[in-house]
Amino acid sequence: MKHLSIAAVVVPALLLSCGGGVKDRHNIVFISIDTLRADHLGCYGYFRDTSPVIDSLASESVLFERCLAPMATTLPSHLSLMTGTYPVEHGVMANVGDGGKAFVPSPSIRTFAEFASEAGYATAAFISATPLKRHSGIAAGFDVYDEPPGAERDAAATTDAVLRWLPSAEKKPFFLWVHYYDPHAPYEPPADLAGFFKPGVELDEYMKARRFPDTMVQFDGRSFPTVDVVGLYDEEIRSTDRELGRLLDALRGMKAWKKTIIVLVGDHGEGLGQHMQFHHGLVWDEQLHVPLLFRVPGEPPARIPEPISITDVIPTLFAYIDDIPSGSFLEQASGVNRLFDTSERSLLSQSSARRRSTNEPFGEYALTTEKWKYVYNVTGGDRLFDLESDPYELVNLVDRKPSEAAALKMRIIEELEAGVERGARFWGNETPRTRPLEQKTKAELKALGYVD
Repeated sequence: MKHLSIAAVVVPALLLSCGGGVKDRHNIVFISIDTLRADHLGCYGYFRDTSPVIDSLASESVLFERCLAPMATTLPSHLSLMTGTYPVEHGVMANVGDGGKAFVPSPSIRTFAEFASEAGYATAAFISATPLKRHSGIAAGFDVYDEPPGAERDAAATTDAVLRWLPSAEKKPFFLWVHYYDPHAPYEPPADLAGFFKPGVELDEYMKARRFPDTMVQFDGRSFPTVDVVGLYDEEIRSTDRELGRLLDALRGMKAWKKTIIVLVGDHGEGLGQHMQFHHGLVWDEQLHVPLLFRVPGEPPARIPEPISITDVIPTLFAYIDDIPSGSFLEQASGVNRLFDTSERSLLSQSSARRRSTNEPFGEYALTTEKWKYVYNVTGGDRLFDLESDPYELVNLVDRKPSEAAALKMRIIEELEAGVERGARFWGNETPRTRPLEQKTKAELKALGYVD
């Protein structure tokens, strides 16, 4: 695929937004894969064959090379995806609050599914884990909201559920969201993929360049060889990729395939031991950098190097469709259409409000530009990285580059102040709320490691 600037994609995109009757509308399919690092996919340069189906989809898609999550946590990131707003605006700062309570998103914020439903689309969601169940508020606007009976279900079960629904989707245009959870810990690939990936020189070099530790200690005190953890994680990706293949084959078999847009995105990445962090919730690049693909009928493949946030995904989708009125959604959204807005983009991310261990930093905010990344910690210990020379964030330059650090710190504070001000549109004088969880939901979240 060619490396193109955003501007090079604008004109072809406009040609696709030609309107038409209901029967001529695009179908829209969102596929979100939980805990999926971009750099563990072949289309993003990984040496292992973890993702043949995703790589094939990428070969016919617009691929954004630098997509970052606003928070490396499932529910906040998905809400940012579906509303175009940052966590500081929609108010959901973790999957679950202190004491096992559900966060309540602002009632003034509306999801893309609500807009699609009002525009005459059939809307359906198939999710794979408790953080995104109905209690989260993200189900608003979906006619069908299929969720697992327990804490989670594997990609095969979720795909089966989608395939049972698809025959009914030929009747009118649809917005379909499919959420896969398998790459999330604990890493337990299917038996036929256990041991699929073997350690070797390429893996050694990959881990050495990123300074992976030889072993990692899990939260329960158990120690694991990091090379084994990476292998299991990669096998989970391969398993999810296989189920994605089944889903795409079914979609390709529909009459509506030629007018179906596919958006594939990760909600956040995973630590795997880098920076001595096992999972996610922090602002290191490996926890924020996710894949983003737009497969659009008639749109040639391209690679877009400019940075984009998950909050920008739906505003950017409007470059390809005019079937759903965009005005009200774009008035709500802080995200921008990255096929039109070609200005330098500073991407804001923040750490989760949930701390999984006492040694994890709390209250960190990261501002990422094409060259720099500045991490502001409210308790001190800021960091500055030159991403051009140090893409793995190994050398803190905050003391060596005082002028750059000062300027970026000012920008991040301004961004945060602006975010709080934007959030006031939805919350007014109120503050983000929580509500008690049902005991069944609390038990499921505890089984997934979210409720202490």
